[in-house]
Amino acid sequence: MNALYSAVVVVAVMSVFIIGCEDSRLVTSKRISQLLDKTAATWPAINHLAEQAGSNKIGSKELDYKLTKAKFPVAASHHRQQAVSVIEELNKRRQACGFGGLQKNEALMALSEHHAQYLQHVFVQAGSLPSQYSPHSEQSVPELAEVTGQQNPYYTGDDLAARLQTANYPYREHRVGESLSIRLLYESKGIGEVNTDTITSEMLGSLLAAPYHLATLMSSTFNQNGTSVISFVPHHKDYTKARGFVLVSTNGASSNLPLLDQLLTYPCEGSRDTARMLDNESPNPVQGLGRDLRADPVGQPLYITYPAAKKIQVSHINFIEVASQQKIPTYLLDASTDPHDHTTAQLPANSAFIIPLTDSFNNCTATKRSGHNNCGLNANTRYRVSFTVQVDDGRTLQRSIDFMTGS
Repeated sequence: MNALYSAVVVVAVMSVFIIGCEDSRLVTSKRISQLLDKTAATWPAINHLAEQAGSNKIGSKELDYKLTKAKFPVAASHHRQQAVSVIEELNKRRQACGFGGLQKNEALMALSEHHAQYLQHVFVQAGSLPSQYSPHSEQSVPELAEVTGQQNPYYTGDDLAARLQTANYPYREHRVGESLSIRLLYESKGIGEVNTDTITSEMLGSLLAAPYHLATLMSSTFNQNGTSVISFVPHHKDYTKARGFVLVSTNGASSNLPLLDQLLTYPCEGSRDTARMLDNESPNPVQGLGRDLRADPVGQPLYITYPAAKKIQVSHINFIEVASQQKIPTYLLDASTDPHDHTTAQLPANSAFIIPLTDSFNNCTATKRSGHNNCGLNANTRYRVSFTVQVDDGRTLQRSIDFMTGS
């Protein structure tokens, strides 16, 4: 999920909950992790998966998250080292691709932690969630009156603007962007021990595969960040079988940063260990294709932006798997094709996404997805994307980017 604040609050719900994805409700291992890694699937979808999870018989070998050495306590736990690791990993990727670094800011750390605590309280105390629930908001929800709004012990303000004021963040006059991911894991035979480092890394990777969230996390208009990671046991669930995670990452700016006069991309040349697929974001970036990402994922998108330009136009796109030279069809998401223009999620005219359409891929090993066997791009594979960019109807730039997916 994504929220921007600059005088007004801008919300781009990307599929912030992850039932194995980035939203929240229980589902089964790989199916769940694939479905909810993007910041928030719709609540009805999450609830449906949660209901099915109890009867889903999946063996531990099929778990998306391998059982390792980190033991979880029953109560909610703060994972501050993992939160710092998220900032470090985000910084590493931003700096490698020319977007600039982020300084850890204690006010933003506290802001993110308080909101993560607010959300975990909702998930621990509430048996079900309304379909229109927005994880970026702390307003009271009639169906959840006892655990939302000021009844929630971690309440700090109805919206991001109010929460920034409560946190005494000194740069509220500048842009602030909040991204969050909620992941719920369930294994009927016992979830065992979970590697928190792996899960938080995957949650960040999923956010960086979701266009509207990626644009916020990578934006060169930010130079500060505060992140929180909290784990918990969902409402009335057995802690040996279920686990929930909340990741809240907030970008801020200490000044009005100059707009970079250069073309930037993510992934960029030499990027490694990117996500393989996008299988959930709200708003849906491929809604214009009539495509349901939960049933038909797409591959890791390539983000293209020219911060100092008013407009760019991308053409002559070629997306291939380097080893096999297989050409992959693509969809260009830009200001002219954005299905969410005239909303707070609208893409600026100086940015675009090349989205690989992976329908022909047969690369799911653990579970099938609604009759499909498409899990995005292949794992640990090098891809090359070449394209032409016209800047402000003038200069023409040509680029070729090689990047490697992770496992």
